[in-house]
Order: sequence, then C-alpha cells, then structure tokens
Amino acid sequence: MFKIDSEINKPSADKLLEKMQIEANKGIRLGDIEKLQGVFSEEAVKLKKYLEEIYGIYEPGSPKSVIGFMKRMKDPVIFQEAYKEGKWVSNKAVMKRLSALGYAFADDVIYYRKVVNAVNTLKSLKNNTSEDGLVRPKVNLLRTNRVQYREPNIVGIPNTLLKYVVRPREDGMDLYSVDIKNQEPFIVANVMNIRVMQDILKSGEGLYEKLFSLIYKPKATLFMHCIDGETTRSMKDSEFLDNEDISPVYYRPSRPLTQDVFYNGDRIVLMEKLNIAVGLEGKVEVPKSVRVQGESGEVYELPVDWGNLRIRNKRKEEIKTFKGDIIGLDVICTKEERKMFKVLWNAVMYGMSRVSTSSLFEGFHGEVVYDYIHGLSEVKKYKKEIRDSMKRGDSNEIHTYFGTAIKTDGSTSIRSLVDYPVQGTGADILALLVDHLEEEVKKRGLEGKLSVYYTRHDEIVLQVHQSVENVEDTLRDIFEHQIDDWEPFRVDIEKMEMVEMKVDRKEIAEEEDGEEE
Repeated sequence: MFKIDSEINKPSADKLLEKMQIEANKGIRLGDIEKLQGVFSEEAVKLKKYLEEIYGIYEPGSPKSVIGFMKRMKDPVIFQEAYKEGKWVSNKAVMKRLSALGYAFADDVIYYRKVVNAVNTLKSLKNNTSEDGLVRPKVNLLRTNRVQYREPNIVGIPNTLLKYVVRPREDGMDLYSVDIKNQEPFIVANVMNIRVMQDILKSGEGLYEKLFSLIYKPKATLFMHCIDGETTRSMKDSEFLDNEDISPVYYRPSRPLTQDVFYNGDRIVLMEKLNIAVGLEGKVEVPKSVRVQGESGEVYELPVDWGNLRIRNKRKEEIKTFKGDIIGLDVICTKEERKMFKVLWNAVMYGMSRVSTSSLFEGFHGEVVYDYIHGLSEVKKYKKEIRDSMKRGDSNEIHTYFGTAIKTDGSTSIRSLVDYPVQGTGADILALLVDHLEEEVKKRGLEGKLSVYYTRHDEIVLQVHQSVENVEDTLRDIFEHQIDDWEPFRVDIEKMEMVEMKVDRKEIAEEEDGEEE
C-alpha cells in the first residue's frame, strides 16, 4: 500500500498534464467505430419508430414532442411532475422521476436519449480518428486540475461503450481499469472532518445505504403540553378532537418517509404520535414506548430511546417537540432509492437550496437530507470558514488538502468554493498515484510492460503486457493508498475484455450519469 504523507508528498499538476499529453500524443486505439455506430444507429431508428407507434411521440429527442404527449395524457401526476413554474419541462430529472413512479414512456424516452447520445459520441470519435486508427486528444487541466480530454472527449465515453471502443495501443497488451472506490466521499469526509461519514467508511458498510437508513429511519414524536396546574399524564386523542386550537398534526398517526421500513418483516405503515401534559415545574417522566402498525394490521409496541433528553424543571406554557429513536425497526435502501439519495446527498453537500432539494424527487422528502447535512456541526464549521474568507476578501485562491492553490474570483459561488477543494484533492491524489506508478514500474522491472493509458476522473486505465503475472495483486499493491491517518482508499480492478458488439438495454438503462465539473 502506498503511504502518502501530505506534508512530504506534494503533487504537481503541470507534471501530470505533461505526462498525460505525451501518452495522448502516442494515440489511443479504437475498435471498429463505424460498425458500432451502425449497431447503435439501428437501435435508435427502431426506438424512434416504437415511440411513434405506441405513444405518438414523433420526435423523442425534441422536448416539444415529449411535452405534447404528456399534455395529451391529462394525468394529474404527470402534470405535477412536469409542469414547473408555469411551463412544461421534459428534462432528465423529470423523466427520472416519472420513471421511478412507474411510467413506461419515461423509461423509453430515457433509453432513446442514451442511445442517441452513444451515436453522437461514436460520431465524434470517428471524426477524430486518424488513418492509423488512433485518436490523439488534446489534454488540458480544468480549474481544479482535473484532467480534461478534447477532440475527442475520451472521458465522456459512456461506460457501456468503453468495452467496445477502447483497445490497447500495442499488440500483446491488455487494458486494466483501476477505479478508486468512494474517492469523493472519502475526501469529503476527511476534508470536512465529518465523523459520521468517517465511521461508516471505516466500518466497510455501504456509505449511501447506511446514511439513507440513518436519515430515513422513523423517529418517535413526543409533544409535551406545558400547562399551569397540570400533573404529568398521557393525553388521549379524544382530548384534541373538539379543540380547534390544536392542529391534527399533533395527534394524527404519521407515515414513514420511505415505504421500506419493517418490523420483523412486516412493513410499517403508521406510527403513533405521543402527547403528554405536564405542569410548569418539577421532573417529567416521558413514555418509554410507541405503537406502530404494520401492513398486516398488527400493532406493535416498541421501545423508544430519547437519548440525552433535557427537560427543564421550570417551564412556560407552550407545546415542546422531542424526537426519539424507535428500537427494532429496519430500513431497507433499494437500488433506485440509493441512486436518488446519492444525487440528493451530493447536491446538498455542494450547495443546493432546501426548496430545490425538497422538489428534486417528488415524494422523496429531500428536505430531510438537507436538514440532516446542515445540522452536522462539521459542515456548519467548514462552510462558515469559507463564507468568512469570502467576506474578508483577503485571498483569490482556495486550497486542497495538500495545499495546492486553486484560483478563484469575486464571482465564484459558495457552492463552487465548497466543491473546489474536494475536486482538487482528487486531482492531487491522481497526480501522486501516476508518479508512484512510475517509481514502482522501475523498482519492479516492468518498464515497457506497465503504463498509464489515460485517466477518467477517479479511474486510471492502464496498458499491461500479457507476460506480467499476478496483475490484479500487483495493481492493488501499487494503487491502494492511505493519506495520513485517513482510512485507506481501496480500488476496484477490472480487466477490460474485448466483447462482441451489442446493445444491452438493461445495462444502458442502469448506467449512472457521469460526473461533471
């Protein structure tokens, strides 16, 4: 494992750029682009005809055509999702929400757009391919020192196309992908020093699945009615029914924020609200349990952990609210929920507003993710430091974990200022790993047998000679790394096998959208 000391190991973005341009100038070999373009073009034609016949969407790539179909549906749910701020929209976010709600036309439109995107990507690759079958992209660094390839954009090739498109430059070589697992969350957790993320990453549990269960796990709600002359007692719903001053929100059972909450395999559908009356002085005994109802109709009484609940001995007349953990409930994070939660988490982390977050995925209650993140003391401290720096105006740069300067100006948004150190630290790590690879190649006598081909965000694509033994173990030993006292970064290693050309709808549909800086 590569041990990185941030005080000693200093990355050089200029050196990384020079190395990547040298490799790009040697050329990246592509497969039979023309044949592959034909395969995907044929699929696009079939899809277009299908969308015309089934839905009457004659130009599925045109927002106007898709919107026309949605209007004709006269479906209140579609209207709610696609009619925003006085106008109809059919963008990616809307189609994803409708797909999650079970609308088949949205699945078909999303798939069509991805296939057309693949056709356009292949066209760009073909137009930039030399007579020798190689592309030689131009390389530059973005503001955060991430490597960017242009003419063509190699990084922009969808994962579903990579295995058909990219080939080793020389005979006798294989291609391997080394992908740093959870790199960005690791960096966020440590740059912002977020303890809960650090603990999850240390445990080896799925980060987004665990965060989802923490945030969406139902809480017991206790309303404490402080009334002069009262003694501590439980309050019944009947006490509120004829009281117009008490909103039903205080006594009507609530539903979990996610459908996948279970107790002993029974899906939970309702949760009791707890109400107690107390006087204005003296100690208070709070309920030790709450009732929940399962989909089966069974009612369960479950214990509640109120944590360090602090109730003053002297109080004023008011209704105070407390939340407690219900013991025994299990929250399941589905694959689709994980995708949406990951988008929400990163959007909030980089500055999305509460209003935008709450409406990003209808029915997903994004506001609870916003409230959770903005309630973390470490996030508050990190963003305050950035805001204070902006107010002082004493610097036109912000720094990565390794101290690399990133230029800013007066118009740089708070969202970008939060994001830049994270993206820049990722670029620093890449530069250090490429340097480390060169050292290890010499040390292991692998000159001419192991080299970087190109990079994609937190992934390094390598050429490895077929004579090299124990490739995966060697690459893991070289590329797994630990920065200071952080948890070690692990890597996924995959041999990029050349496979028969085909269009796999399931694979294309499930591919997550790429990152953009």
